[in-house]
Amino acid sequence: MGWYLANDMQFYYVAPLLIVIYFKAPKVVSWIMFLIILIASIITTASIAYEHNITVGFLSAQNLATPGIFEYIYTKPYCRIPPFLIAIFSAFLMAAYRKKVQSDPISKWVENVLTSFWGNIVFLAGVALWFFWVLGQVSGYQNDMGDFNNFTHMGNAVFLGL
Repeated sequence: MGWYLANDMQFYYVAPLLIVIYFKAPKVVSWIMFLIILIASIITTASIAYEHNITVGFLSAQNLATPGIFEYIYTKPYCRIPPFLIAIFSAFLMAAYRKKVQSDPISKWVENVLTSFWGNIVFLAGVALWFFWVLGQVSGYQNDMGDFNNFTHMGNAVFLGL
């Protein structure tokens, strides 16, 4: 588990930098930086997976049994940073929404989308797709011994949380 602590420490070193940039730079610059880091991480993970012929998925524990996934993707901070970034920028969105910051055009746009009719439709469609995606795999969830280990840790948390 040393690799996990090493990843978290690196993320905690990056977080203050992101926070300072978000509050000191124009909001558009911080959002562009966020998207660039997020897209770069996704492209890097896809490139590594392609180069080493690794199948990458979200809810299948069989992916962890793929040779090379652990040493090339699973333990690398540049492949694991997207959830951390999404959490930080979700907190920024929530703070901006609570304060009703009028100077942040992205927060205003997100607020308008979330409070509009179409925003609610998109939200409901996303929830329906999410339930279909997770619950569509229920029949294969238990292994032959009745244990719940056919999903990844994230898949177990999602499924058992339902």
